[in-house]
This record gives sequence, structure tokens and C-alpha cells, in this order.
Amino acid sequence: MITPCIIKNETHEQDAPEIICLIDSSGSPSFQKTFIPYFNAFLKTQQALPSPAKMSIAFFDNQLRFANESTPLHEIMPLSGNYFSTVGKTALLDGIGRTINALKATMKKKQVIMAIFTHGQESGSWEFSTKRISKMLHKRLQKKHWQIFLFTANQATILNGLQLGINPRYCIYVDEGNEGLLWALTLFEYACFVKRHYHTLFSESPLYHKADFNTLSYSFIQQELKTLKAYNIK
Repeated sequence: MITPCIIKNETHEQDAPEIICLIDSSGSPSFQKTFIPYFNAFLKTQQALPSPAKMSIAFFDNQLRFANESTPLHEIMPLSGNYFSTVGKTALLDGIGRTINALKATMKKKQVIMAIFTHGQESGSWEFSTKRISKMLHKRLQKKHWQIFLFTANQATILNGLQLGINPRYCIYVDEGNEGLLWALTLFEYACFVKRHYHTLFSESPLYHKADFNTLSYSFIQQELKTLKAYNIK
């Protein structure tokens, strides 16, 4: 049985929330091969929702490359392997700092949800330090309209995320294989529905804002998504 869904979406174009995806491009070929179709399935679902939203997709290793920069969601093209590399380092701090600086003018007073997908440990950042990134994130997370997820296959990176001030409920260890990446994008898909003001009874309740995403079960999230899609995607 599908749980009744509360519809509260009256988003206008000027208030369109921003979805930011920061993706570690230095992953192995197997990471790329698995990640791309799962990400494109997530993208297709978000594009099927009727309300406006914008998306930025950036790839990092030693450098930062934008595939899309605050682009209306319906204009985003599916990912390909063109932005991935297997030679760069995992300059996570530089990737976060450069992404925020590049987008800060477009994100003022907007609802922002950001996901960082990485398989490795910080390596090679020279422009931004942990202390500087921590201040940048703290400033934005204090405003309440920012939500940041860290999905990683490296336990040490979880500690990095906590040091940066990312809420431990959103620092999530996932296996680099098929199941782990599918789980990461399934969780982020659910969070994007909610950030875009599509709700179930659970997500509308105070329980959602206290929920540890590390402990939510796959079957529960799948049921929540089934509800959201049934009520909002024609």
C-alpha cells in the first residue's frame, strides 16, 4: 500500500532550488562504468518532476571541470565518460572550495542541496585547507537552507567530512561497487525530492530532520520513493 503523500510544492522559477553534484573524476574505470547509468537514472527522475530546479555538475581531481553550471534541470544532458580521468589526485578540499566560489553568486538565498561523491582520500589539494573549507561550509550550513551529503568508499574521508563540519547524519560510507553507488544515489534522490518540497508523511514530520541517513533501510527508502513517484510523476 502506498502511504498518502502531502503535496506542498509551489516553487516559482526565481526560487528554484539548486542541486549541486561534485563528483570525483579520478575514479577507476569500474567506478565510472557503474556510476554513470545510476546517475543518469537519478537525473531522469528529477527531470520528470513538474516544479523548477537548477543543477550544477562538477568533476574534480587536481582540477575542477563543470559539465553544467546552475543550469535549468530540464536542460541537463545525461552524463558520459568524457569528464572522468584515471590519472589525477583526489583534491577534495580544492574541489569543494572551487565549486562554492564558482557558484556563490547564483546561490544567494536559495535552497541548496549538495552531494559529494568520492572513492578516495583527500590528496593533492593546495589552494584550500581543511580550516578554510570548514569555515566556508559552516557559514552556509548556519543559514539552514543548505544541506550537504558526503558519499565515500573511504573511511578516512568520513573523518574528513566530520572535520569539515558536514553533519554526521549525512556523511555516508558506501561500497564502491554496484550496490554501494546505487544506494548513494537512491538516498540522494530521496533527499532531493524533499528539498524540492515533495513530501511523504515521514518527510513532513520532525522525524525526517532528525533521521540518520546511515541507518535508514533500503526497503524503507524504496517505499518512500515509490510514494513520491506515484503522486508526482505522470
